[in-house]
Amino acid sequence: LLKNAKAELKLTKIDAATYLLSAAASGDAEQVDRWIRFGVSPDVCDYDHRTAGHQAACEGHRGVLEVLIKHGAKFDLPDRWGATAMDDAARHNPSLCTLLTDV
Repeated sequence: LLKNAKAELKLTKIDAATYLLSAAASGDAEQVDRWIRFGVSPDVCDYDHRTAGHQAACEGHRGVLEVLIKHGAKFDLPDRWGATAMDDAARHNPSLCTLLTDV
């Protein structure tokens, strides 16, 4: 409704990261898709440089990862410890590695 009315979201980068990463960590693929369609970058990161991809990989949320892939998210971005979303998938949910390898 707001998008159809050409409304703009005015979020700080930290707010955008908070909303997108929270949705990703909870497995809410619909909400992740909505935030990205509203203009939040799929690669926005928090203070630890963790992205929605990191969160979804750690928690095993395949649906969120599929949404992020659809929107062109990068899964090779390192967090402040040097780990990528692929590293997190390998460590916590190895079955997701094939999904991320095909990106």
